[in-house]
Amino acid sequence: MRALVSLGVFTTEEGNRFGLTPTGQCLQSNTTGSMRATVLTLGEEHYEAWAHLLHSIYTGRPAFARVYGTTLFDYLAQNAAAGRTFNQAMANVTALASLAVALA
Repeated sequence: MRALVSLGVFTTEEGNRFGLTPTGQCLQSNTTGSMRATVLTLGEEHYEAWAHLLHSIYTGRPAFARVYGTTLFDYLAQNAAAGRTFNQAMANVTALASLAVALA
């Protein structure tokens, strides 16, 4: 948690307590503008695939398939929890984009 204080996710409070910053609030699941599912998706499956970016550069093939043995969407169909998190991430991003379009 102290490392996340240095990144601006939490603040330190009196009595060895922590508080949420606006960035930290975005990581809550049931809040307007939540980015929690997006962070989870990017930090799990996508992070592993990005570690093999050079494979994609050298071969022109997706690194995701090299890491997981299948395409992203087939993987999500076979792994219900990952699929739900990905779908929630896409819904959250779409909601934010829709708001930006409406405001523009």
